[in-house]
Amino acid sequence: MANLEALKKSRKTDRAAFTKAYDKVEELITLEGVDISELEAELNVLKVKVERLEITHASILELLPEEDFEAVEDFRDKATRIETKARRIITCQQNVITILNSTHSDSAIINSAVNATIEKRRFKLPKLELRKFDGDVKEWLYFWSQFEKIHDDSSLEDSDKFQYLL
Repeated sequence: MANLEALKKSRKTDRAAFTKAYDKVEELITLEGVDISELEAELNVLKVKVERLEITHASILELLPEEDFEAVEDFRDKATRIETKARRIITCQQNVITILNSTHSDSAIINSAVNATIEKRRFKLPKLELRKFDGDVKEWLYFWSQFEKIHDDSSLEDSDKFQYLL
């Protein structure tokens, strides 16, 4: 009988430890920016507490088969529900991190391509002699095509365009 009392005391402390671990996981779940590693660590602690509680309860059942078995099932169900919620949050956060990293690397690739294009265009432009329009209608089309080509070139800075047109 003394062994049974010791097991019941042990079960009482195991239940208290389970409740404490459960409350900690539940608190972490409600946080806005929960740390995934901390949540996973607390889930592992909760699993250990559930296993210890099940072992203690199994020992009590060996001595008194009529002991309430539903109590441990309730603890196991609570642990399963909270673990499912926590795993869902962890998965969502990992997906967000993956998407952000993917977006960040995509923008880095685009930025490096843009920078390479800009760097490629940073050379001294040759002196280009534009034909001056003297009012002759026959020369207008040639003058306008040169002017428009420089004006529409988006890779040229405005200051470079101005230098061409001086």
